[in-house]
Amino acid sequence: MYWINLAALESQVINNRLTDEKALPYFIVQSVLILILMSLPYNASLKDKFIWLDILTGIFLTLWGIRLNFNTYTQRGGKEFFKIYWAIGWVVSIRLLLHVFLVCIIGIILFALILEANSSWESFYLEDYINKKLLLTISTIITTILYYYLVNRSLKRVVEDK
Repeated sequence: MYWINLAALESQVINNRLTDEKALPYFIVQSVLILILMSLPYNASLKDKFIWLDILTGIFLTLWGIRLNFNTYTQRGGKEFFKIYWAIGWVVSIRLLLHVFLVCIIGIILFALILEANSSWESFYLEDYINKKLLLTISTIITTILYYYLVNRSLKRVVEDK
């Protein structure tokens, strides 16, 4: 794997020597770096334990999900993993985003109706920082696992039908 020698990498691509197996480490490292950069909000302190919890669970799930999908596809004889992964991942992402949005809207409406009926908004307000961060972390974990599961299921169907 080249870290800074772009010319050598370009040579591999030009000469068709960059296989899916050789490209996988680049994909994993880039995914982890993007995840870390996206996990750090503008005013975040690296001393905050929950940022590290988010980063570490994100790294673990990213490594697990990418390896799971890569192995599922290539061990079943699939070729051109990255082209197919990006296409399937795009559609799964959009569908997942729409489903999460719909579930959130329905959940907010139901939550508001229940609280309004009980007239107890203050008792349900998540003022506690720990509760908010844990809720966000748990929902991120569930969504990430669901994303990789759906991509994996689709990759299995694609490779079996080829």
